Amino acid sequence: MTDVPIDPDQAREAAFAPGGAYHALPVALWTCSDNGTVRHKNHEAEAILTRLTGNQLASMVAETDPGGVRRDLVTLPVERDEEEEVILEITTQRDPSDPDAPDGQEATEKAECLFVARDATLDHRLRSALVDSRQRFKDLVEMSADFAFETDTNGVFAFISADSFLGYNSEELVGSSARTLLAKPEIEPVDPFCPPTPLKGKAVWCRKRNGDLAYLRIVASPIQSPSGEIKGARGVARDETEGQANEMHLARAREQQRIIAHILKTIREEADPVDMLNAAARTLSRALSARTVRLYRRAPSTVGDMIFRAVSEIGTLDEEVDEIARDRLAVVDSAVRVEQHDPRSALIPATYRKRLNGGLAIWRDAKGDPFDESDLVLLQAVAGQLGIALQQMGNQEQLKEISETDGLTGLLNRRTFIDRLSERLSDETGCGTLVYVDLDNFKSVNDLVGHAEGDLVLRTLADAIEAYCGEQDFAARMGGDEFVLWLEGIRQEEAEESGQHLLERCDAIKGFTPDMSKPLGVSIGLAPWSPEQHEAADALMARADDAMYRVKHASKGDVTMVPFEDFHGMLKEEG
Repeated sequence: MTDVPIDPDQAREAAFAPGGAYHALPVALWTCSDNGTVRHKNHEAEAILTRLTGNQLASMVAETDPGGVRRDLVTLPVERDEEEEVILEITTQRDPSDPDAPDGQEATEKAECLFVARDATLDHRLRSALVDSRQRFKDLVEMSADFAFETDTNGVFAFISADSFLGYNSEELVGSSARTLLAKPEIEPVDPFCPPTPLKGKAVWCRKRNGDLAYLRIVASPIQSPSGEIKGARGVARDETEGQANEMHLARAREQQRIIAHILKTIREEADPVDMLNAAARTLSRALSARTVRLYRRAPSTVGDMIFRAVSEIGTLDEEVDEIARDRLAVVDSAVRVEQHDPRSALIPATYRKRLNGGLAIWRDAKGDPFDESDLVLLQAVAGQLGIALQQMGNQEQLKEISETDGLTGLLNRRTFIDRLSERLSDETGCGTLVYVDLDNFKSVNDLVGHAEGDLVLRTLADAIEAYCGEQDFAARMGGDEFVLWLEGIRQEEAEESGQHLLERCDAIKGFTPDMSKPLGVSIGLAPWSPEQHEAADALMARADDAMYRVKHASKGDVTMVPFEDFHGMLKEEG
């Protein structure tokens, strides 16, 4: 019987066809040409080949030697959200080159690669987990203890596992008392290195060789003889200084945030800026255990000088030190010591929109702790709020000034003057004189040289009146060309003389006279006041106004006084 040669292509077609040897295998098989074109595939390969590209297949074929075998791990792309990542182990077997192929015939016509794919997702994940668990175990071992030790019955180190610890080498520690490492042995009734009963995680502060503190966590148990006698102890210790420092820093930061929040809440609950600043000073003093607090405000200056005045004060302060704080505040832009060598003092500038408008200075007692970095952070947070409060104070003062003063002259307006006069008379103590001042021939200024010149005359007269006022006096523009002022402490017998002096001061306006036939001047009416008169503000103003009009109707440019008895006697006669 003559053997019939078997065609390899036909054999493969039959193996991959339904019912063939490869079709129902539980592993994915397929073949492809050198250019990545799939020729045969079984049922398991169909789902995989939808997620592999021809370029990927061609690349794996090219990287496999003819007649050789290659294995690759390939991660299939995830095409839908519900799909999980799949990792395949693909084995590529490439046919050997055909030496009998006719010259010029492309290898792709004959060469073929067989691919076998296996799902290696679980294997890969288990291997990664094992590597990770090994690393974790290694880390745990390394972190379990900085050193192990044994002590004898006297608490003397008999053995330590590390070459050095806390800056000491092993030779220095072995044979020495373990208790000498404790930073404060007097507060440890039981030696943690030689305990009579087991210790689990005992925290103690020790002293390093260079003097720094170290925070140790100790686990130790006593060593007992067969008879139950304690012969020493065995244990491990771990240096947790860094972790404890982080914990302390975190706790300090939390406490700092709590203090800042409390201070800012206290400040914000006060509507009035002055009350706000006083609340800030009080709260700062308590929160930082400070004996003295000064809150400064930059005073307005037209020449650019930085003059600072205290707006809130807690505790006493030497004038010289206070002066140093004010002077330094004008030249610093960050937190500093008030005095260079005084770590228990701090000076922090306050700004609003990058403009220096004040600052705070704070001192602790000589026995107190120096201000550290966290204290300065807290103070800077408060200084930020202080800058806002100082600006609010300035805004409030500006609004108050606008509402209380005459816009042209800067003197009080009519309403504010009457309020202050009423408040003064309600005191019913002392004495004083109300003075009415009215411009003579003022209309000619506006008519001949214009209102701008007229405004200049009014401001000049206002300046003369304000310059005449003492500390307890106050003046106002009542409207138009009428002015009024209260002279505190001027009795009736002194009133006319004071009026004459004021008249002389007002001569400053005469130089603005546009028509010498109608010279500028003032008419002044005086109304002395004393408590026994029981005269209200409106009645007193009416009396001063009457005195001024008597001058107007007589000769102008003069002074007239109307005493209480004369005015009210006249009213009775007219009545």
